[in-house]
Amino acid sequence: MNARTAPFHLALAVMTMASMTFATQAVAQASFYEKEAYTGRSLSATEQIRNLQRQGFNQAATSVVVAKGKRWEVCDEVRFRGNCMVLRPGRYPSPAAMGLNDRVASARALPNDERIADNRYAPEPVPAQLTFYARENFRG
Repeated sequence: MNARTAPFHLALAVMTMASMTFATQAVAQASFYEKEAYTGRSLSATEQIRNLQRQGFNQAATSVVVAKGKRWEVCDEVRFRGNCMVLRPGRYPSPAAMGLNDRVASARALPNDERIADNRYAPEPVPAQLTFYARENFRG
């Protein structure tokens, strides 16, 4: 590796790590985090969770990552009660990003063929962005 190929090797390493992360989440379908911005305890789920507190969370989840292929309904009360929103695949760093005023207390995957009214969907998640620079110190 030389100075000319170093950026290529770095980009390749970053892309490999990112693909491994997404592959793990694809199997898990949804990952719930205790705190905003994907921090704190986490739980990966493939089936419904009637009460996140019973899964070891202090109260409920505050951020969520939904893998491709499934939509998830999240509710701010246990047993799918209270204010509920449907999350498309993507990253939701806070309750506000999910269209909720409070944390997620219960969640379940929805069948792909189930029709959902438009007003039940959370705002579209912001896609992740990655910027590569040709030179050191974020130049080029």
